[in-house]
Amino acid sequence: MPSVYTDFGMVAGRIPYRAISASSKPSISDVQTWIDGADAMVAGTLARAGITAPTGGTTGGLILGELIGDYAEGHVRMAYAAAGGDGRNDDGKDLIEGFKATLKEILSDPSGWAAALSPAAAAPVSNLRSHVTHNSEGKEPEDYAPTFTRDDLL
Repeated sequence: MPSVYTDFGMVAGRIPYRAISASSKPSISDVQTWIDGADAMVAGTLARAGITAPTGGTTGGLILGELIGDYAEGHVRMAYAAAGGDGRNDDGKDLIEGFKATLKEILSDPSGWAAALSPAAAAPVSNLRSHVTHNSEGKEPEDYAPTFTRDDLL
């Protein structure tokens, strides 16, 4: 199933010095597989965090498109590095690790990511009022000290 957040052209555009075709290594289908895999991982992470997935073309969709693009580009770069025969070349590894770290961050801060991916749906926190944040009367903490009285009925 094609990703609603990114596509092959976006990933190929990140690597303009190499042509990716149906017969190249990696091929167009390889790149699409990486995009689809990243899309599934993002969808699973959002579901696990209880975040409604944004639609493509929205701010949240663009954020996820860049994230998925990082993962696919990382795999393309690693494939090129492996084809070069240099076992020490780990080009692209940082993009994949960054993708995985972002998924962990989504799980650790679901409310922050829900706000970032769907700003209109994020509930404002300012529904809570206190004199610390809304001190229009100029009161001090001492003004709220508890007072105890003795009831004559006891």
